Amino acid sequence: MHVAESYGHNARRRSRHYIGRMPILSIRHVTTYHYNKPIAFGEHRMMLRPRDDGDRKVLESEIEITPAPLQLTWSQDIFGNHIAIAHFDDRAAELRFVSNVRLDHSPTGFDETDIEESARFYPFVYAAEDWLELKRFTRPPAEAKSIAGARRSSVTTDPSARTNFLSA
Repeated sequence: MHVAESYGHNARRRSRHYIGRMPILSIRHVTTYHYNKPIAFGEHRMMLRPRDDGDRKVLESEIEITPAPLQLTWSQDIFGNHIAIAHFDDRAAELRFVSNVRLDHSPTGFDETDIEESARFYPFVYAAEDWLELKRFTRPPAEAKSIAGARRSSVTTDPSARTNFLSA
């Protein structure tokens, strides 16, 4: 089954005229399940389509499901998340979901004055209580130093570079 939605073919053209906007993003998500023999599938709930908000608009969304489901329904939860529910009647040794989404991500309302003081210079300085949680996500010291040295000069002296670095 192949389901596609389009949200305005002129959206890509319009976005090129705005200075400082991010490009159109394309997201492809593939999940494949392999089984030793054909099996029956239960209900599958999927959340593969981003929700629209003030700075993100879905331009196109499509999902391909193999084998094709007997029924595919869409709904939204109370948070605005899009939920697809697939029901199957065939057996298969493989189940595959391919989701393709194009979206316009244009951050709005970002102001340099919104940046907390501790985040104005790179590398960032974290509070001791935050460091315990963040430590597992850091790079080895040698690698972090080389990146910090390369970024520090441009990020700390040029406000536009700091804004670009923090909103990337």
